[in-house]
Amino acid sequence: MAKPRKAKELIPKTAADCKVSEELASDVVDFFYSELSVKLESMEDPIIKVPILGSMRLHGFKLGKSVERLERNLNDKDAENFKSMKRRQRFKDRLAQQIEALKKLKDIEDERDRRKKDLGKS
Repeated sequence: MAKPRKAKELIPKTAADCKVSEELASDVVDFFYSELSVKLESMEDPIIKVPILGSMRLHGFKLGKSVERLERNLNDKDAENFKSMKRRQRFKDRLAQQIEALKKLKDIEDERDRRKKDLGKS
């Protein structure tokens, strides 16, 4: 498995390859990583393919544990003040997002297993 590359490692190489200043390369790499970060945080796709760098994938086990933790936090009976209500709403939003991502990940894994099964019967 390839070692993950950090933005700091890519800047000098990118600047040299493209024959531009490191400042410009830094801006481009920072923009790329910020866009990637937004995609990862949104959890719209359980697997994000990044050209040259590889693919990034949600881990079902960790996501399941996170869902359990959020459900536990929502079931706790806190004092109902404004601050705790805001926190509960954030937890509810994050929980819904993670449950949806977990469903998508399960669908992808089920499809992969079905394909493996179909290939084995051929």
